Amino acid sequence: MDIDPDMIPDGWTMRDYYTAVENCLDDVPVLKFNFAFTERFFDANHIPTTTIKNRIRDKIVIADAKRCDVGHSAEHYAARIFDELGFDAVTVSPYMGLDSLTPFLSRENKLTFALALTSNPGANDFQFHPYSSLEDALVGCQTAGLNEPLFVKVIRKIYAHAQNLPGDVGFVVGATRPEAIGLVRSLAPDAYILVPGVGTQGGSVEEVLKQTNKRILVNVGRDIVYAYKNTDSGVLDDNPELWAVKRQVNRYIERIRPYMAAQ
Repeated sequence: MDIDPDMIPDGWTMRDYYTAVENCLDDVPVLKFNFAFTERFFDANHIPTTTIKNRIRDKIVIADAKRCDVGHSAEHYAARIFDELGFDAVTVSPYMGLDSLTPFLSRENKLTFALALTSNPGANDFQFHPYSSLEDALVGCQTAGLNEPLFVKVIRKIYAHAQNLPGDVGFVVGATRPEAIGLVRSLAPDAYILVPGVGTQGGSVEEVLKQTNKRILVNVGRDIVYAYKNTDSGVLDDNPELWAVKRQVNRYIERIRPYMAAQ
């Protein structure tokens, strides 16, 4: 739900478009709010963040906030997102180490997704270290005597750490890296995997689900929220923008259905 006021259709206020899109998502079990947009635009457009979970009681709601800090600061981040705003899950950055993640993972019945392997080009800068490409990193994982890439060490340490804490753990793996999803599943058999990057960023839902269909959340954002940009001409509907959203949701459901049946 990264509602951007610069991308909503003509004739809509941000508040009305957000509310209308939300009402189109009856068949979507999880909503992820990108806090880059939520924190900047929602209050300014009279969409109170504090009421999101109250209004969406029947869905799992993720705060895509990528929070992380020293322990006492992380405690307050966790309290704000989980206790005050009522979110069910959060994304965090693991760079500061395990003590910075403990306040999130210590919340029972809450889910914490650590960034592991992201879909942006800059992932090459750090996440594959000491390798220069994902292909080389995957070879390194399979070859005795070679170093494991950084993202593998991150997953191993966080998954092991989380076994002793009451919260649930998950990892963020970009859809543009489908060849690594099977490895992530083998490293963290019971963890949830959040997969952004399908659609606008070029990831394929089919390629992702070929790797695993267990405890995986495939995130489609702009390709649904702004589906009106690809609306067929001549649609006879009072709200063609919302018709496009509903149609796109149904298309994705049909695309994932064969993999759901294979569980």
